[in-house]
Amino acid sequence: MLKKSKLNNHFKQFTLIALLFISLFSCKKELYVNEKLSDVELETLKNWQNKNFDPNNVLFANMLPNWNNIYINKLKDKTVFEVDLSNPNHIFIGAIGSDKNKLEQNMAKNNIKMLLFKDNATNQIVAGCYMWLTDLDSVIQTMHYNNLNNFTGKLRFFNVNGSFSNGWVYDKGRITGKLSPSTPVPNVVEIAGSGKLMSTKNNKLMTVPAGECSPEYIPITGMACVGSGGYQTCTPYTRWEYIENHCNDGGDGGNGGDYYGSHGGGSGNGGENSSESNVIPEDPYMPGQDHTAINPKDYTKCFENIPDAGASFKIIVQVEEPIPGTSANYDYTTPTNGRGVGHTAITLIKTGADGSSITQTIGFYPAANKFKGPSKLVDNGNEQEGRLEPTINMTFAVDQNNFDKILAKINNSPKEYDLMAMNCTAFVVGTCKTGGIILPNAYTTVGLSGPGGTSYAMTPGGLGKAMRDLQNDNRINKTPSKVPQGKGSCNK
Repeated sequence: MLKKSKLNNHFKQFTLIALLFISLFSCKKELYVNEKLSDVELETLKNWQNKNFDPNNVLFANMLPNWNNIYINKLKDKTVFEVDLSNPNHIFIGAIGSDKNKLEQNMAKNNIKMLLFKDNATNQIVAGCYMWLTDLDSVIQTMHYNNLNNFTGKLRFFNVNGSFSNGWVYDKGRITGKLSPSTPVPNVVEIAGSGKLMSTKNNKLMTVPAGECSPEYIPITGMACVGSGGYQTCTPYTRWEYIENHCNDGGDGGNGGDYYGSHGGGSGNGGENSSESNVIPEDPYMPGQDHTAINPKDYTKCFENIPDAGASFKIIVQVEEPIPGTSANYDYTTPTNGRGVGHTAITLIKTGADGSSITQTIGFYPAANKFKGPSKLVDNGNEQEGRLEPTINMTFAVDQNNFDKILAKINNSPKEYDLMAMNCTAFVVGTCKTGGIILPNAYTTVGLSGPGGTSYAMTPGGLGKAMRDLQNDNRINKTPSKVPQGKGSCNK
C-alpha cells in the first residue's frame, strides 16, 4: 500500500508539472504571435530597421532584435510591432549601490523593446523607436504599448538615433507625470548622490530654477564583465547620461502614454524633417520678439468693461508656421528673418449682449536669452508695433468659467522661458488646457545648432502641421491674415 501511495504521489507531481509546462507554453503563444507574419512582412520590418535605426548609437548599438519574438499590437489607427532585444552589456536604469543582489534586482526591473509602427490606412511602416520600462512592482513582461494595465514605474521612449524622446510616469496604470528632454544650461553639475542639479555661476553653487518641471540627472548603467561561464566578474559603469524634465501633472497636449519622437522615413536618417529647416540656429528670429513687454493684468482687466450677462466668449489659437504645411521648425527660405522659428499666440474675445466686444492677443516670449531665461508677455495685436500674421488658426467657443480660468493663467504666466520646454507654443497649449481646450499634438523633432543634438518639443511648426492634419474641422482657418487689432492696456 505504501509503494502504491508513493507511486500515486509521483504521478500527481508529474501531472502537475506537465500542466504547468502546457500553461506556460500557452501563455507564450499568446504573447508572441510572430507566426502570423509572412516572410514578406518580416522582411519589410527588417529592411526598415536596417535603414532607419542608427547602428552606432551608444545606448543600443549591441542590442540585437530577436525576430522570433515579436508581439503584434493592433490598435485603431496603427499596428505596433514590439520586438524583443538582446542586452549583452546588461544596460539598465536604476540604483547601482554595492549590494550585488540589489544590483541584479534593479537590472531585472528593466525591459527594453524595439517598436515599429505601421499606419493601418497606408499599410506602410512610418516610425520606429525604443520602448524602455523601468518597473517597480508589476510584471513587466505583460506590458505593451498603450496597454500598461496596472503598471507602476516609468516608461521612456528613445528615438532611432538613440536620443531620449519623451516618457511617462505611471502609478497603478494611471499617468501621474510626464518626462521630456531638458536643454542643459551652462556649467550644470550634479550634487553627488542626490540626483539634484545645480549650476555654477561666479564660482558659487546655486540651484537651477525648476519652473513648472523639475530637471533630473539620469545615469544609464552598463556592466563590464570578465571571465567565462559562471565565473564572470562584472563591474557597473556609466554607459550614458542625460537630463530629463519631470512634470508632475502629466504634461500638456498630446496623447498620454504615446511616443512623441522622430518618426523615421525613407531616407534612412530617421527624421521626419531632417533637412536644415528642422535645425534652430544659435540666434533664432522670433516674430514679435522685439515688442514691448506688458503687464497682463492691464490687458485682461479690459474684459470687465463688458457685462457678463448675455456675453459670449471665444478663444483663437494663432499659429505663424515657419514653413506653412510642414512641421519644419525654422524658415531658412527667406534671407532676412522671414518667419524664423514662428510663433504661437492666444486671442481672447468677449462679446456683450449689445454686440460690443473686446479683443486681446497675447504672446509668450523670452525677455532676452532666446533659449532659456526670464520670460515676458507681448501684445501681438498692437498695430503700432506690428500685428502677428498667423498662417493658420483654430477657434473655440468657451463659457465664462473657462474664459476666466484662461485669464487667470495668463495673469500668472511662467516667469521662465525655455525654448525646449516652456516656449510660446507650450504656453498656449497649457493655457488652453486650463480652460478645457485640448489642442492637437504640437510635439515635433527639434535640432539645435552645435552640441546637444536632436530633441523634441512643442513648436509652432508642430502645432500648425497637427492642425492641418485635422480633416473637415470647421474650427480651422488656413487663410493667412493679421490677428485682429487689440484693445491694448486699460491702465491708462
